[in-house]
Amino acid sequence: MFKSLKNAIDWVGRLTTVQVIIHTEFVRTLLLPTVWTMLVAAGGYFGHVPVMWILMAAALTFMAVTQALLRADELKERKNPEHKLSYVVIFQMDLNEAPMPIAGNRQQRRGQIARREPRLILSPIQLNPQVHRNIEKAQLGIEVTNNANFPMSILLYSADTEIGEFSPPRSDFPKKAAVIQAKDKIRLMDDAIEMDDFPCQKLSGEMDLIVRYGLLGKEHYELRVKGPVLINMEHYGFVSSIMLDRSGG
Repeated sequence: MFKSLKNAIDWVGRLTTVQVIIHTEFVRTLLLPTVWTMLVAAGGYFGHVPVMWILMAAALTFMAVTQALLRADELKERKNPEHKLSYVVIFQMDLNEAPMPIAGNRQQRRGQIARREPRLILSPIQLNPQVHRNIEKAQLGIEVTNNANFPMSILLYSADTEIGEFSPPRSDFPKKAAVIQAKDKIRLMDDAIEMDDFPCQKLSGEMDLIVRYGLLGKEHYELRVKGPVLINMEHYGFVSSIMLDRSGG
C-alpha cells in the first residue's frame, strides 16, 4: 500500500514538473514551433516530398505556430482584468452659502435681453474671490476608469481617510459591488467627513483605499491607493490641484 502511494506521489511530481516545463517561456516561444517544424520536415522527407516543398512547408509551419501562440497570449491578456484600471484622486466638498454676485451691470443685462442672449450666470468662485468660505462636509476617494474592452465588477473593500484632524464615521465594508462598463468611469468615495465649517485653505490628509475588481461576480484582483494627500485650495473654495504621494504608502 505504501509503495503504491509512493509511486502515485512520484507520478504527480513528474506530471507537475512536465507542466512547469511546458509553460516556460522557452518552450512556448521557441521549442514548440521548432518541434512542429521538425515534424513537418521529417514527414515530408520520409514521404519523398521534394526538398523545395519541405523547406516551404517548414517555414510556413514555424510562422503559423509562432503566430498562433502569440495571438493566444494576446487574447489571454486582453481577457485578463488585472492592471486594466486607472484612477485619479477625488476631493468633494460642501461649502457654506455665500452671496451670489450678479453677472454684469444693468446696461450689459439690457443688451443681452435686446439681443435675446442667455443670461450669463457665474459661480461665486469665478466672480468673487474676496469671499471667504468654510467647508461643511468633505470626502476623499478615487475616480476609476475601466481601460478594458469588457465590463468589470468593482467594489470598495475598505476605506480609511482623514483630512486634517477630521475623519468620517466608520461604516460597514465592503460596499456593494457595481458594474463598470468598458471605457467608463465610476467614483468610489469614503464616507463624508463633518468639517465643522473649517475655513477653505490648503489641506493635507491621508487615504488608504482597497478596491476589489474582476470579471462580473469574480472580484479577485486588488487595487490599493494609499498615501498622504495634499489639496491646494483657495480661501474662496477653488481647488487647483489634488496630489497623492504614493511613496508615502
